[in-house]
Amino acid sequence: MTRVLLSVGTLVVLGTGLSLPARPQNSLIPAGGPSAVGPAALTAVRRPVGDAHPAPGTASDRAVGSESGPVIRAASLVYWTDLSPNQRSNVCTDTLLRIRFSSSDVRLGAGTLRIYDVGGGLVDTIDLGLNASNGAQIRTIGGADYYAHPVILRGNEATVYPHPGVLRTQTTYYVLMDTGFFRDAAGVDVEGVTDPAAWRFTTKAVLPDPEEVTNVIVAADGTGDFATVQGAIDWIPADSDRSYTVRIRKGVYEEINRVPAGKNRITFVGEGWRETVLTYANNNNFQLEIAGTATRCMFYAGGDDLVFKNLTFTNSTPQGGSQAEAVRVQGSRILFDNCNFCSYQDTILVNSPYVSAGFFNKCFIQGDVDFIWGSGMAYFNRCQIRAMRRAGNAPGIYTQARTPQDTYGLVFVDCVLTASAPGMSNWTLGRDGGNAHPYGNVTWIRCRMDAHISPLGWSDGGLVDKSTLRFWEYRSTDLTGTNLIPTNRRVRWSRQISDELAARLQDPAVVFAPVGWTPALAAYVAGPPTNQTVYAGQTVVLAAAVGGVPEPVCQWYREDQPLPGANQTVLTIPDAQPADGAVYRLAVTNEFGFDLSPPAVIRVVTEPRPRLARPVVLPDGTVRLEISGAEGAVYRLWSSTNLLQKPIETTWTVVKSGVFGPGPAVVQDRQAAGASARFYVLTSP
Repeated sequence: MTRVLLSVGTLVVLGTGLSLPARPQNSLIPAGGPSAVGPAALTAVRRPVGDAHPAPGTASDRAVGSESGPVIRAASLVYWTDLSPNQRSNVCTDTLLRIRFSSSDVRLGAGTLRIYDVGGGLVDTIDLGLNASNGAQIRTIGGADYYAHPVILRGNEATVYPHPGVLRTQTTYYVLMDTGFFRDAAGVDVEGVTDPAAWRFTTKAVLPDPEEVTNVIVAADGTGDFATVQGAIDWIPADSDRSYTVRIRKGVYEEINRVPAGKNRITFVGEGWRETVLTYANNNNFQLEIAGTATRCMFYAGGDDLVFKNLTFTNSTPQGGSQAEAVRVQGSRILFDNCNFCSYQDTILVNSPYVSAGFFNKCFIQGDVDFIWGSGMAYFNRCQIRAMRRAGNAPGIYTQARTPQDTYGLVFVDCVLTASAPGMSNWTLGRDGGNAHPYGNVTWIRCRMDAHISPLGWSDGGLVDKSTLRFWEYRSTDLTGTNLIPTNRRVRWSRQISDELAARLQDPAVVFAPVGWTPALAAYVAGPPTNQTVYAGQTVVLAAAVGGVPEPVCQWYREDQPLPGANQTVLTIPDAQPADGAVYRLAVTNEFGFDLSPPAVIRVVTEPRPRLARPVVLPDGTVRLEISGAEGAVYRLWSSTNLLQKPIETTWTVVKSGVFGPGPAVVQDRQAAGASARFYVLTSP
């Protein structure tokens, strides 16, 4: 075994090779090469098959009763192991109930789960016998009826949804659950909860007063004012003259949401569109007899003057599962900034003519059929709009505008149209809504388009007389943004518009004239730069995401001093030296506000260098290694069976990546078993 310290570009590389001769199965193999710390051996052995020791809770070790606690193990081999919230106080009044099982082999059964107050009064009943054919029951959400699941199973965890509004403040509750409410995969009943002392919790003493408090926190783990997004929406009074902010912490919120008409001037702020995810598998088929555009969406935005920042909206209906909007824009003057919209069919609906108005700024939108549509007005600024590959690589359609004659419809400015997979083709920019909607208006201005867009540009939606359609384009290019796309084969009912009309439509105030709106949003740092530790000579890249309308002006600061020329969202420091170590911050400004990022601390170090200790071969053939380096520095440990493969970044496999801690880290390479030779390289970054 050898250790070599190398320099490859800006990478600090430490390489270790382990050569192993071919061996017969179950033989004892010496490690190849000399070592400064002594020899190593690789032993290939088969583990003996001994007596099976049952895990706690299996048939041979199953409790049937206890003087010190409730019965928690059932005749089934599956049993519940955790109930939440349990034995806790300060619980949110909109809390969900969670049950963890010993196995994922668990199914919904029959019977009821009941919530009682401490005095024994029945507060809520979840009765699986009321489930419709879709496994759901009608619930009132934001004042409207929807089908929703009373219980959702994910692996070995069940989430139970109490009816909205049943829990009160400063009250102790207990939960009972019938045996058979859940069953294992064999259909055997899982034991329930029958002891009132087994599952108890106490709610918060008081909720914020909406007449005094205008900022609340939603946290899925129950540490905020509310545990669900809908809980916060329900708390906000209708027709209030106040403005409210709902901050949604990192997490996945699986719920249907509805902001009803009259709940206006609400700003929803996530902790990042990757980190704060609102999701539900809602769709037209799921809503059975009450199906329609108002019920099948995941999020219904019915209030006016709403703002959404740093959020993901995902309708998790699988492809082909019928119409499934992620968001329905119903109200007026609704702004989305740095948001992500995921579904397949009908991802975004801007619904009503003359009223519904949505501005989408620097958003990501994906779908496969008519996935941006409606009769309202929408402006998409600098968005990425991704076409999702359909079954059989069938063609897809971006838009279906049902615009009235005297308004503009869907306007896309400086957007990027991408495809989710190579080889996609014959996608079109939109189609008409048939004879009932003869004035559809879609405009693409200076948009970059991948090769999946058909040369014809547009599809026929069935309108007989297409002379009234307003399917417009202006200076569309390929993805580079430099080469204009040939438009000579575009369908005859589309039009390449003039400079003057394009300039007019680039003004959102023109598009939103019916609702008297010029979108505006104070500048803010949507994703702050992070602390970094690097080795001298490496390149530091500080990156931030920013939001605001109009686009903010950026300025980087080093130790509170502005850096000349550093006015982009990314700050690059090539060949960093110890003197570059400092505190950096990004300031963003537009005419409506100012924001300053949290500090990002940069450390530039020379010692200790990355160190990769000799591999130790374990009896099962896997390899254990010890790695260390400067605390806080990013590392990657690579492996290969061929030392000559280059470059490492594309031909070797990452065993582990992370950040060096204060001491050595132990890594086990489980892919090494069976290899005749294995080589390792440690890089930073």
